[in-house]
Amino acid sequence: MKLGYYLLPGLLLGISGCASTTPDSEVDSVHYSQWAEQQAQQNAEAAPQVAAEPVLAQLDEATPAAAENTSQASQPAAFVVSANQCWVQSVVRPKPVQKPLEVVTKDSVNKIQVTPTQLSQERKQVVTKDGVTMYKVEPPVYRQVKERVEVRPEIVRTIVEPAVFEMKKEVVEVEAARTELEACKTAGVTFARENTARTLCARLIPAKTATVMKKTLVKPETKREVVEPAVFKEVTRWVLETPARVVEVPVANETAELPVQVVAQAEKVDEQQVPAEVRQLTATEYTGEPQMVTVRAVCDADLNAPMIVSMQNALQSAGLNPGAADGKLGPRTVAALLEYQRRHGLAYGALTYESLQHLGVVQQ
Repeated sequence: MKLGYYLLPGLLLGISGCASTTPDSEVDSVHYSQWAEQQAQQNAEAAPQVAAEPVLAQLDEATPAAAENTSQASQPAAFVVSANQCWVQSVVRPKPVQKPLEVVTKDSVNKIQVTPTQLSQERKQVVTKDGVTMYKVEPPVYRQVKERVEVRPEIVRTIVEPAVFEMKKEVVEVEAARTELEACKTAGVTFARENTARTLCARLIPAKTATVMKKTLVKPETKREVVEPAVFKEVTRWVLETPARVVEVPVANETAELPVQVVAQAEKVDEQQVPAEVRQLTATEYTGEPQMVTVRAVCDADLNAPMIVSMQNALQSAGLNPGAADGKLGPRTVAALLEYQRRHGLAYGALTYESLQHLGVVQQ
């Protein structure tokens, strides 16, 4: 049995020794084989060249002794290839894993925005001389009145009227009468010789008088009061109506008007944190190492429309674009199948049963 092409990146559905089937309407049936060979050649040139070792062996020709003598480290796994089967030797590429990637395209920075001070023109009153409080004396206020002024008060005078006498003669005793004792003779004394008694006789000496002129009070001295009335004079007099007083007189400031500039809006410094600019990308990482595998492919004779429709629907559900589900294996369907194999780490380049099973396509 002769195995046909093995493709690394290209799709080979026609394999020598396998029955051919009618291609879809997108590719002319006469040129299908040429188109498949060209695709295989282009993909082979684009992919890294990997030396392929023959891995097929007929188990019925192998003996247990030969298997024991062969080292497991150097001999590939052997499996049975039945008649009317198509096999391809393909590359299993590392499985791509899509992960979101956040890339900082511009670091965050503190942005300082300064709004300059804004001035406005105004006119300002400037004090050129301070005000003061002065004091003013208001003179008193008089009014003229006429009044009688007593220039001499009322006088009460006492007048004494002299006494009235009458001249009369009056005998005045100038020497009063008196009794004096004088020596005299009494009876019996004279005749007694031995009698020592002395006789005294009392003699009345009459009073001496003199005639004098006497003023006899006829009317005693008397007094009487004489009232002299007060003397008045009419004068004009100024009467104080409002007394003098001190009044505060405020003197205002002396000012001048000058053009000035004032701050209408103070300088404003606004500092903001400008966040970093981030770009969301999708990064693809690959897991595993590239491997050479031999897998069973669908022969042309086994292709049928229901199988291709099921595969197209499965590829559509997987987010790929195989084109319309028309049961024809066209370029869009092939490209979607290759992309599916690349994404899921399957044998790449042919319509394999492995891919169909992975897609969940029921083989018919």
